Amino acid sequence: MVTLSPVILRNFGKMKTRFFTIWVAFLQIFLANALSASISINARFSPDEVDINGEVRYILEITNAPSPEDPRIPTVPGLRRRGESVFQSSTSVNGVITQKTSFIFSFIPEKMGVIEMPEYDIEIDGEEYPVMPAKVKIVGDPQAIPQQQSQEIILKAEVDATKPYYVGQCIPVNVSIITKKGIELQSPINIKNASDAFLQSPFSKQPKLRSSRGYENYSWSTFITPLKSGPQEVIFRGTFSVQIARSMGFFAFAEQETVNLSSQPVALKILPLPKPPADFSGGIGEFKLKNVRLSSDRALLEEPVTLSVDIEGKGNFSRLQAPKIPSDELWKIFPPKATFLAKDEYDFHGVKTLEYVIVPQKTGEIPVPDITLTFFNPKTDQFETVTLDNSQKTVLVSRSAETFSNYSAEPTDEDTAVDTPKASKSPPPTHILAIDTPQVETLEPFYMQAWFWIMQACFAVIAALIALKTKALSAIPTEIKWNMKKIQALLVQAVENKSAKQFYKAASEAIAQKLAACQVTGENRAEQIEQLRERNMKHLQWLELFWNEIDAISFGQGTTDPKYLALQLEKLMMFLKQKPQ
Repeated sequence: MVTLSPVILRNFGKMKTRFFTIWVAFLQIFLANALSASISINARFSPDEVDINGEVRYILEITNAPSPEDPRIPTVPGLRRRGESVFQSSTSVNGVITQKTSFIFSFIPEKMGVIEMPEYDIEIDGEEYPVMPAKVKIVGDPQAIPQQQSQEIILKAEVDATKPYYVGQCIPVNVSIITKKGIELQSPINIKNASDAFLQSPFSKQPKLRSSRGYENYSWSTFITPLKSGPQEVIFRGTFSVQIARSMGFFAFAEQETVNLSSQPVALKILPLPKPPADFSGGIGEFKLKNVRLSSDRALLEEPVTLSVDIEGKGNFSRLQAPKIPSDELWKIFPPKATFLAKDEYDFHGVKTLEYVIVPQKTGEIPVPDITLTFFNPKTDQFETVTLDNSQKTVLVSRSAETFSNYSAEPTDEDTAVDTPKASKSPPPTHILAIDTPQVETLEPFYMQAWFWIMQACFAVIAALIALKTKALSAIPTEIKWNMKKIQALLVQAVENKSAKQFYKAASEAIAQKLAACQVTGENRAEQIEQLRERNMKHLQWLELFWNEIDAISFGQGTTDPKYLALQLEKLMMFLKQKPQ
């Protein structure tokens, strides 16, 4: 009879316990996967109470649905839809895997009270499932006017309202869009004056950007011109798209929204102009006359010449009319041709050139006509008149056809006698050549002509651009440049295949190669971000969020929405294409 030692019996008992534990765990996993959980739907507003000037989100969560499509939710009076986003997650508890898809809809409340999202049905795999109603309470001041904007984005118009303005005066305005950090403006941005009481000049081409206390301030400059007197309000409206970075727990996602903004009205006092003088030009601002000149200082009697004069200053050049110069016994004057050269983006500072066609009516030394300009100066609240000073005036020597033919290039004492007949002189002797000699035109050497040096300058510029481009490309190793093209193709293919894992894997490799090309050697992401910031790289906040999404995907979580992947691909290419400074 075989007798087992106590040690062997004790080890055999432990083996039985471990085997039973493993068997029970496998049985639980098998039963959990064999008995799939039923689909559940939960809908709610977050928060359930919001201010009239705030924003509310309607969250629709679908659990254990294999591939839910974008649901169609009802239109609710009192809630204006701004945008939507979607993200997916999965959890495992005791071997039970739960998949959840969350659809988030953003709304702007337009009235106060309790607003209800009614019951409706959504379709999942050909079957309809009911969604229970949800309510949100809108509170606030009953006298407040709901703004078509959230506190995350503000449109602001800045005008000096402490002083009155006049009809026709150019009024400087600064228009700003203030956003919280994490919100990026998307082109095109359409902002315009909403009142028909003003005309608006073009905006500055590039906005000024200032950052402070978690906000980004984009500002543009322009001018408005009042068309009628009385109390008037300045209001600007804007329509554009924004990309908002959001986070929910461990997950980060972005929303693409179209925003309609209105600035708070600014009250202005517009005065009518005082009774203008008869020669008022319509100009309001500060102007001066300068640079009077003639196309020729000698002319035949009744031969037209051009008299040019510049009006330089600042003000409403579009309404500034040319001074009228009446014809008299000395001159016959025709209406001028006007051209304007702006010195800023708003046509506020500049030079207006007037070209009068004038015809002398008498012979002799004729002074140019007097030119005066009358305008209204809002700084002095008075009409002012400017004229040409004596140093700017000139004369035209006009002669008849008979005397003009005998007029020498250098005047003599005889030139003072106008229209005095002179004795005819015998013509110079004519020399007849035995052989007709053709005239030979002497050409300047090619190196003394302008076209030769213009071509040399063009060649030099092209060579410099090629050298700079070659230097920029040589900064990136050949292997990295080749791999970037390959990785870009893989990213596009991943988006087309709707494969989030393939996309984030290729994106991670692309970012790594970009860091190597920029010579970023940080040991962790915080150090890498700091080194990128020192090189003036942009989109760093997006990069941190994107790294979190890469980590989430590696754990089987995060969003896999194809639309969102396409949006992230666009942002990734913007990051990869920029050059360090």
